[in-house]
Amino acid sequence: MEIKYIAIFVVAVLSILRLKLARQSATFKEKNKGEIANSWTYSMLLMLYIVILLSSIIENYVSVQTLNLIVFVIGLCLYIIGTLGRNIAIKTLGQYWSIHIEIRKKQSIVQDGPYKYIRHPGYLSLIIETLSLPIMLNAYYSLLIVICLYIPAVLIRANLEDSEMEKKIGKEYSHYKEKVKAFIPKIFLFF
Repeated sequence: MEIKYIAIFVVAVLSILRLKLARQSATFKEKNKGEIANSWTYSMLLMLYIVILLSSIIENYVSVQTLNLIVFVIGLCLYIIGTLGRNIAIKTLGQYWSIHIEIRKKQSIVQDGPYKYIRHPGYLSLIIETLSLPIMLNAYYSLLIVICLYIPAVLIRANLEDSEMEKKIGKEYSHYKEKVKAFIPKIFLFF
């Protein structure tokens, strides 16, 4: 069997397992349900993820003659980093984690773990994970979909989540926003 078909199989299995895990983690604990805002964002991100996955597989199948193994390994490492980062973010949020923008009645600001350094480590990890799919398959046109559509969609969702948190929590969240940047820790920003 040709290596590119093994890569397609690996990416398909990893993505199916990731989607299954996301679905399971949405119900893994009892939680005090909150008010859901902008529920369309979850569907949008899920659909874009599936489009990126399918376009990467199709692009690899149709146009990649020989898979660059070094690029595949780089993509696989990014995938592992993204998945680990998302799992850490989900565990850190605990009862406050949701697949939706969902604010609980007694919502507090989580400032432990990665949330000490950035406000949206889960979204950053999701971006890294999604970038890794076309990279693993050497599907560079599909990588453009991630850059031009998926990343802006995640940024929109993060902004909407920040707005909802400010509405519900108020000045305390505004102070957190000033202190902690969305995706890049302040120590890496020189301006």
